[in-house]
Amino acid sequence: MRARDLAGKLKIVGGCALAIAAVWLCARIVTSRALRKTDETVTLDSNRHIAAISPPAIYSAPLPAADSDLEIVGDQIAKAIVHLNRGRREAALRALDQAQTVSRRALASRPITDTVNDRLKLALRETEQARLQIARGKPGVAVLALRKLARQLDTG
Repeated sequence: MRARDLAGKLKIVGGCALAIAAVWLCARIVTSRALRKTDETVTLDSNRHIAAISPPAIYSAPLPAADSDLEIVGDQIAKAIVHLNRGRREAALRALDQAQTVSRRALASRPITDTVNDRLKLALRETEQARLQIARGKPGVAVLALRKLARQLDTG
């Protein structure tokens, strides 16, 4: 019975010693990483010359005036693209309907000579084409066409 007690005590003492050693080792690792400072020295090749940084380009031409109707049409087109990418066909069609409604209303309320009219007509034409592509089961083609339209409306 005495040998059993001695073996049990040795297991307890050994386990405690192992736990203390593990804690000490972890503390050493943490403190050595926290206290270690890394100094990096960067040497440049003397034969290389650093190119002069050119100043930013400043254009004197003013930005085109924002048109609220075109902005709304563009927002609805962006919504349609997002909905199509998420597989939400009906929501995309609703967004295209709203874009077409805004385009028609804006065309009706503007003078014929207004320069924004061409972009509104383009939006009507292309959103209708996108609707047809969605109806044909080709949402990917519709997304590409709508992205192209969004770029054209932004740059126009």
